[in-house]
Amino acid sequence: MSKRILIIVALMLSLVLIGCMENEEVIHSVSFETFGGQYIQNELVKEGQLVTRPVDPKNQDLVFDNWYKDPNFSVVWKFEEFVITNDTTIYAKFNEKIVSEKVSVKFVLEDNTIIQELEYSLNSKIDIPLEPVKEGFIFEGWFLNGKEYDFNTLLTNNVTLVGKFTEEEVVSFVITLELNGGNLDETTLTVNEGETFTLPTPIHPLGFIFIGWFDSNNVKFNQTVTNEDITLFAKYQDANVNNYNYSFGTYPEAIWIEIEEDNSEIEVFYKLSENETYIKVDSELIIIGPSKTTINIVGLSMGHYDVKIIFNEVNELVINQINVKAHDRSGYAHFNYNEGIGAYNDDGTLKDDAIVVYVTEENKNTITIPGIAQTGLGWILNNAQYSSSSSNTQNSTDYNNSLAKFNKPIVFRIIGKVTAPEGVTAYNSTNNGGSIGDNGNMARIKDANHITIEGIGQGAEIHGWGIHFMASTVGRGIGFEVRNITFDKYPEDAIGLEGIQSGGILTIPVQRGWIHNSTFKQGYS
Repeated sequence: MSKRILIIVALMLSLVLIGCMENEEVIHSVSFETFGGQYIQNELVKEGQLVTRPVDPKNQDLVFDNWYKDPNFSVVWKFEEFVITNDTTIYAKFNEKIVSEKVSVKFVLEDNTIIQELEYSLNSKIDIPLEPVKEGFIFEGWFLNGKEYDFNTLLTNNVTLVGKFTEEEVVSFVITLELNGGNLDETTLTVNEGETFTLPTPIHPLGFIFIGWFDSNNVKFNQTVTNEDITLFAKYQDANVNNYNYSFGTYPEAIWIEIEEDNSEIEVFYKLSENETYIKVDSELIIIGPSKTTINIVGLSMGHYDVKIIFNEVNELVINQINVKAHDRSGYAHFNYNEGIGAYNDDGTLKDDAIVVYVTEENKNTITIPGIAQTGLGWILNNAQYSSSSSNTQNSTDYNNSLAKFNKPIVFRIIGKVTAPEGVTAYNSTNNGGSIGDNGNMARIKDANHITIEGIGQGAEIHGWGIHFMASTVGRGIGFEVRNITFDKYPEDAIGLEGIQSGGILTIPVQRGWIHNSTFKQGYS
């Protein structure tokens, strides 16, 4: 009996032990290998559970990449997927820091206003920027850590340069006004250096007109700034004196006036006599010589005109009822055509969209026309060179941006003697569209429409070169005019025409050409 009881007890104890073993949890240790980096404490994780991802460790100058399953970093540890089944080590991988090849340069003012922020390559130099402007202050330079920055320094890191100003010392000057019998409340002016000023007009003595302020050398003072103390003298003229030696006359659709003295300060206005409003004459049409001043007013329709000339901004000369006649337009060039040849309408006035270009010996190689790529009279007129296959200057882009494609009328107004400009054809050469065997110096104007070449006054002369009008495209090479100019010492032709011929028939001619009121002297012998 007792033996049976012992067996039963033993069986019961065994069942209890088995039950306890089945309920016991298995815990595993998870360690994090950082290879000398920031220490990460081990974690205890139940078998079959996920381990929580720790913070990314730091490791001096290295950059943390990821956690890996093996020390060779071949498999990334997936914290949301891999369960723990035994004691485990997870490995941290670090990479070298990538050093930026760029640095930032910031320009600021002392009030922290950012002027500019730029990016430069490492070990390069900063370009010196434009100096900032602050009214009443002088810019001292760009500073780094309180010292003026050396722009020869190679950049190794980001830099903030501070622009510093110092208050400008105000320098003042005194202008003393001597009235010479006039009247003015204040006879001295104090002006700062570089500051603009306007001189007052005194009340003139009875019977006189104030004509301006003059310096001690009797030169009229027209400046608006000064850098020294000065004394100026009021000058007056008898209001009843208006004696000018002048003559005037007309040529078709133009007026000329000559005044027998140098009038460097002169403005000219004109109007139809029946109108009220005057029109100002271009200053280029007022030619001041050593002993006389010549005025040319061109582009006039037929009628009577009044001309007003103002001297020294005060004195005035008015010439009334000047009778202007029209050009004779009964020639073949005008037959059944009412668009106006060249830059002028049939009534003698400029076309509304006409461009006026004044040409002198001094500016002939620098003139420009908006919408045309070339600079200089020769390069503009001699546009055939850009389409010639034998020319050293052949260029389709230049040709497409030349007179050949331009659609506004142009008048070239020649003042004085103009010798051969740069860009015309070269002598006995294909350069600039020339040809072997010719004498060169021709402006070969190809496919241009509505061009006028006009001399201003009696001395206008094309000297040592000529003009060749050409047409190669239907609807181009139409409407050219040469007027009031002298040709002298031209090496080939003074004026030539060239169209396209096919089978003995002129298929594309130069059309509507009008050459008149011009003089042709002997060319080269």
